[in-house]
Amino acid sequence: MSLLSPAARMRQVLALLTAVLAVSAAPLAAQAVEFRTGRQVEITGPFEDVLFVSGDRIRLAPQSEDDVFAAAETIAFDGGRALNLFLAAGQVRFQEGQARDALLLGRDIDFEDGVVADDVYAAGRNVRVGPGFEVGGTAFLAGQTVTTEGPIAGELRTAGETVRIEGSVSGDVVVYAQRLEIGPGARIGGDLTYEVSEVEISPEAVISGRTVVQEPREPKRQAAPSPWAAVLGGVFWSLAVGVVGGGLLTFALAMLFPGFMTAAAGRIAERPLPTLGLGFLLALIAVPLIAVLFVSVIGIPLGLLVIGLYLVAWPAGLAAFAYGLAMMVRRLAARGVGAEPPGLWGKLGWSLAATALICLVGAIPIVGGFAWLLAWILGLGALVAAGREALARG
Repeated sequence: MSLLSPAARMRQVLALLTAVLAVSAAPLAAQAVEFRTGRQVEITGPFEDVLFVSGDRIRLAPQSEDDVFAAAETIAFDGGRALNLFLAAGQVRFQEGQARDALLLGRDIDFEDGVVADDVYAAGRNVRVGPGFEVGGTAFLAGQTVTTEGPIAGELRTAGETVRIEGSVSGDVVVYAQRLEIGPGARIGGDLTYEVSEVEISPEAVISGRTVVQEPREPKRQAAPSPWAAVLGGVFWSLAVGVVGGGLLTFALAMLFPGFMTAAAGRIAERPLPTLGLGFLLALIAVPLIAVLFVSVIGIPLGLLVIGLYLVAWPAGLAAFAYGLAMMVRRLAARGVGAEPPGLWGKLGWSLAATALICLVGAIPIVGGFAWLLAWILGLGALVAAGREALARG
């Protein structure tokens, strides 16, 4: 059994959720949040809440005064407005949009036209700032090929294999690249600092400040890392990702479904053995149930649905167990104060602490695999029991 296979699976399932929650965990509790998902998603019209969108192809044209988050294969921010814009996709296109700040990650990123009033952060293989695009603050750009043609009111800080500057930059320009090309239309109002192997500056380009040339640094030769160091480093980062991802998922579920998660936690604390038995039964019947459905042919769609439910149940069950463990540890540590419901930061802190404890135990060879399985079975049983009780109450 792989020593960290459960943490690795959690990382795969929760990669996007972790990235989103890492920057927005606190606002989730204080603001309304709207989620949209699908293969092809089109967002238009006014929005007052934080917006999360996921899918294969997304066209974003919201008129929002709040933050917008999106992840997909392709994203077009087409005529939309947002406070802070966070986009991650294979291809990202910004066209006729407006935002205060923008963070874009992808393979190909194209700022065709539009306005970002403050700072722009972009990283990808090909990053382009078109002539119709305006940056009101500083642009931080990184990619294999970086091209700037539009005006940048602040500074430009960029790194890549090839950097081309064709537009105007009011402030300083700092470049780290293999090759730097400054075209005839370039206008730099501040200093130009670069560390490159090849440089080509057009005589028609205007550089108002100083030009500072830094010699490319020779890569330092380092001894090959110890195999033990590599293993320990991998273990550390896997644990860190598991703790952050699982802790934030547990926190998010506790904030979005407080009554349901509290009931599941109480079930684990008050009736652990019946809960374990229910979870074990549900886990035990999964494989034969799916096999029967697929053998019957007509039950294949239902079998796929059951597979999907169990894929969702894996992280949800672990989160339910983590929250139950967090509340039990909190009651023991608080000594009487634990009867009061935890606040925002209390839920976040205890969720992270409980997840860290689970990940540490789960990293122990042989024992860890059984610990992960036991945690999931208990959490699964608690979720189903809490759901059944909620339905019974109507």
